[in-house]
Amino acid sequence: MDKFSANYDYHTEAYNTDFTNVVYSNICEYVSDFNEEEQVRRDCESFNQGILKKGIYSSVIKYWDFLRQINHDFMESNRTLPVIQRFLNEPRLRTAERMQDFYFKRSLKKLVSKLEQDIDYL
Repeated sequence: MDKFSANYDYHTEAYNTDFTNVVYSNICEYVSDFNEEEQVRRDCESFNQGILKKGIYSSVIKYWDFLRQINHDFMESNRTLPVIQRFLNEPRLRTAERMQDFYFKRSLKKLVSKLEQDIDYL
């Protein structure tokens, strides 16, 4: 955030708006491609009780909370093969993976693309 704030005047208004929206507002606007737009957006907005509508900042906190809790639970377990298999199939782990591999990557990729367009323009 400090780097963004320091460079605020060097970016276009469109990039600054997109950055603020991705970080603090609904990132679901930034995860869909034209062909899949409506369904992906609905899935995004309902994902994990709507956390992604609060922006990446809040979503990353939730993401790390999932991982921290899973790690704690695993370290407190007896770590037998069935327990390890259960942890590998843990719904919270799948949720965290979906957050990172789909929603975070897509929204940040669009933001970087917008920054590259601005750099080329300027």
